[in-house]
Amino acid sequence: MSMHLQDWFGQNIWALWLTGVVLSLMIELLQRDRRALAAAGGCAIGAVVAAIAPAAWWLAPIGAVVAVAAFWMILRPRRA
Repeated sequence: MSMHLQDWFGQNIWALWLTGVVLSLMIELLQRDRRALAAAGGCAIGAVVAAIAPAAWWLAPIGAVVAVAAFWMILRPRRA
């Protein structure tokens, strides 16, 4: 029995979050304004939450949004 890519991503949702990490880091290399770095951190938190609790699908996006907000507060540029 063969497995389609959609089936695999449905069972391993953490891999989609890691794809978001990679894409966000690639965008960060191009822009260098630290917004994409905060998004990569949020996606990483989403991947960890999705790997730990795959049945609670709603918890990973909430954790990612909270992490992005926290990383944005930490990584934002300081004004002198």
